[in-house]
Amino acid sequence: MSTNRYTLTREMIVKSWLPAETVVYTEPGVEVHLFNSLRTNLPAAAGFVGKQAKPILYGAYRTEEQRDQAVAQFVSDHREQQAWKAERRAKRNAPHTLKVGDILNTSWGYDQTNVEFYQVIAVPTPHTVIVREVAQTRTSTGWLCGDCAPVHDKFIGPPLTKRPDGSDNSIHISDVQTAWVWDGTPHYYSQYA
Repeated sequence: MSTNRYTLTREMIVKSWLPAETVVYTEPGVEVHLFNSLRTNLPAAAGFVGKQAKPILYGAYRTEEQRDQAVAQFVSDHREQQAWKAERRAKRNAPHTLKVGDILNTSWGYDQTNVEFYQVIAVPTPHTVIVREVAQTRTSTGWLCGDCAPVHDKFIGPPLTKRPDGSDNSIHISDVQTAWVWDGTPHYYSQYA
């Protein structure tokens, strides 16, 4: 059974929500419509970002100065967000500093704390590593809990090719597991569940 879904576009919203006499301000990634509200005749603005159909900024203001201040803040916030995204992307895509023999660890779980250790076995490119899970030694410190540490070169898992985050050398193992560079101290584990 197929259903035709009605999809709003920015053009549809501009035509139906905004009066015909709008002043449009644009810059890369931002489009702001300045107008007087149809209902109250107050200065108003509608601001769109990217390809979004619905405005992020939408409201009426008591004075044009207040509207201009809100629009300037909206545009400034967008510029800052884009600069932050570009900086974060550049850091994330930077080459990692992992080397063969480095150990990474995960620590995850809901009712219990699961810990795994991975050893870097190869660095094929500046942006990828091959890791394998290694065995661990466990020291009990209580009922079904304790401290664990990796056993270098005692592999128990298959090789995994991963792309480390260049900003902190972490690797994404699964939806719930991120491996970070091991700090050299034993890690707490539990196995209640």
